[in-house]
Amino acid sequence: HFIENVNSTLTFVTLSGELKARRAEDGIILDLPLYPAQPQDFPEVEDLIKTAIGDTLVQDVRYSPDTQKLLVRLSDIYDRSFLENLRVNTQNLLQVDNTGKVKGLILTLKGEPGGQTPAFDFYSRYFAPWVGVAEDPVTGIFIYLFFCRFRAAPAAYVSSKARGQIKAVAAGHSHSSTGSELRL
Repeated sequence: HFIENVNSTLTFVTLSGELKARRAEDGIILDLPLYPAQPQDFPEVEDLIKTAIGDTLVQDVRYSPDTQKLLVRLSDIYDRSFLENLRVNTQNLLQVDNTGKVKGLILTLKGEPGGQTPAFDFYSRYFAPWVGVAEDPVTGIFIYLFFCRFRAAPAAYVSSKARGQIKAVAAGHSHSSTGSELRL
């Protein structure tokens, strides 16, 4: 049984604060904060990354102290299929990093202009065993958007089991994100 909500805006109270969701013609709009991410020295997090993804090649590593998230961009030699099928070892991450510095790991891959899905700027998966979530099938895309500005309106693809697409628009100190496949 499905009951449609007639309200134009819904407010969710989350551990991170209030999240407002409002209807749009092409989906649902979420206003999310932007958080800066700084380049991270690979040797400082090498054990954690190698535990998670083995010898997978890494292009870039960034860290957001505000969110305690580690963003790992995989090498451009990989494609979306590789990211979707990558087996990530989340079981041992707590033993490797128990400092409290990292609370989430985002694996991302630059989009393929001439590849499977040329409309997307990036693909992403999110892991947070430090807070009891082996893999979060949706929120990694949002966290990635907090950090990165590929262009004014990036398009993203969730590469976990709950696949879907998201478009974002920067608006001051936040992002407005729409997703036609989101259901709230």
